[in-house]
Amino acid sequence: ILVNDLDMKLWNTSGPSMVGAAWKLDVSSPGSAATQGNNSVDNVERVDVSSASLSAGWYTVRVSHKGTLASPQQYSLLISDVGGVTFEAGSWSAAPNTWTSGVLVAVKDTSTIALVSADVSVGQLRVVPNGKLRIAEGNTLSVMSQVHLEADASGMAIMKGKVSGDVRVHFYIEGTAGFRYFGVPVRANGADWEADMNRVHFNGHSSPSIYGWNAATASWVALSESDSLHEHGGVVSYMGTNNHGQFSPLPLSKYITGELMPRTQSYTLTVDSDTDPSNSDEGWNLVSNFTTAPLDGQSIDWSGTDGTYYTWDSNLGDYASSNGMSHTKGGGRYIPRGQSFWLYCPSGSTGLLTIDSSDAVLTANPDVYKMNYFVRIKWYLSSGSYDEVVLRWDGNSSRSFRFGEDMLRKPLNDASRPECRWRIEDMDCVMGVFPWSASDSCQLLWNAGIAGIDSVGITAELPRGMSVQWSKNGMDYPLYQSNVLLNGNGAVYLKWDASRVSVHQNQIHRGAFEVTGRKVRWNGEKPMRASFYDLSGKLLLDKLWMPGEEQMMEFQAGVYTLVDQRGDVLKCSFGTRE
Repeated sequence: ILVNDLDMKLWNTSGPSMVGAAWKLDVSSPGSAATQGNNSVDNVERVDVSSASLSAGWYTVRVSHKGTLASPQQYSLLISDVGGVTFEAGSWSAAPNTWTSGVLVAVKDTSTIALVSADVSVGQLRVVPNGKLRIAEGNTLSVMSQVHLEADASGMAIMKGKVSGDVRVHFYIEGTAGFRYFGVPVRANGADWEADMNRVHFNGHSSPSIYGWNAATASWVALSESDSLHEHGGVVSYMGTNNHGQFSPLPLSKYITGELMPRTQSYTLTVDSDTDPSNSDEGWNLVSNFTTAPLDGQSIDWSGTDGTYYTWDSNLGDYASSNGMSHTKGGGRYIPRGQSFWLYCPSGSTGLLTIDSSDAVLTANPDVYKMNYFVRIKWYLSSGSYDEVVLRWDGNSSRSFRFGEDMLRKPLNDASRPECRWRIEDMDCVMGVFPWSASDSCQLLWNAGIAGIDSVGITAELPRGMSVQWSKNGMDYPLYQSNVLLNGNGAVYLKWDASRVSVHQNQIHRGAFEVTGRKVRWNGEKPMRASFYDLSGKLLLDKLWMPGEEQMMEFQAGVYTLVDQRGDVLKCSFGTRE
């Protein structure tokens, strides 16, 4: 029995006239078809209206009640499939100055910057991944619900300008488990950060998973649920799974909502008290990109610091650096939205830093916003040693890489290869930079007399929906076959293809599978499915290996690849059968 009988109807505001009522059944004939009208039985009512029967305009959902309410009545209202004003094809379908406070706005054009050049109010505004929204200086966008800045594997939405109301910022995190550095552009605390996460270990736990940096004491501080994230400059949070638990499976969609930070931030950073920067962490400061757009490193005045900013690259496990003009280890001019970064203030510096909205940049140039995709190549030499190189993509550089020549101990910006931007890596490795496009290739050249290459392993970090292949003698092979390159002069093309549907991440694995002569043994603790392929890519054996299982391989003499279900690859060389 209904205590309070609520009714729901849809009205055309310009009429006004009723255009839709709730569905109802005849209680005396429940088997009869439902009709629309006054429902006085159910505590849930639904109104369906065909879009073909509606003309463009404003409509009101009216919730009323019969008689007198016995008590205050709360209710929930769900609305689906309602269109809004959409920015597409370079112009607004309705001018911003005609908007009213209830309109829903979607910015869907990813190639053009959407501009709001008036004080406007909207119900909700959504910017799709790679969309860009600029609110003109001196104007304010007021939002009743939220501004949604979305993100996915292809990129993130960005925005510049003054907003009155909440902004919901989306982070899309991929890669392997580990700590990530974040800049939080809204006012939020630790409890807000916990949303969308499987687990967060706060201060007081034996293994905290979220930290801030205290520059005054040069130490990490485990954060609590009540700690303000934006007051710590940057947030370091563990993502993925380790032996302490499943914090958040990757890839992860992470949201955080709140009011935007003030558009100008002035910092008095901690300065090193002595002239030796290596004897402690004193003078190091963790600063956040508090805006909702990339920061231009050439626009910011770094004179109060040593002039270099450092960002953590979780893929490489190293810090990239830049001063806005020159870059090392994959650093760049722009600091992405949602990124925190390190600054060092040496003895004698002022430690003063100001970042404001003029340092944030919006541009239709996709190179500013795209991820830093790379391929890591590790080659094993006939001597038993190995070397490796990291190849990144950029706009203006060579399409070829020469093993044995373009590898170790090359000076920065080698004059003999000006199109390649070399840098010294840890262990004397170097980085080559390759041109980027959705489907392209680069050439890998080697000379046995110089390199003595025995086999090669690949790890690729690419956009979702892309894969890497090898192309040899006009034939394309899956990535795992790249792990077998025999000695001799030659060339192999490394190709990436946007038409493929998955990303392969492979590596040489010489641990759990043990090969002795023709005998192969699985030493893992759990069953493992693995397959043998010949050099043409033909599948020769596919089986589930049990812990401790051994098998004699009866293949012809030659080189084969063993690929397990994790994507790990082992080169196997079998001699003549006795």
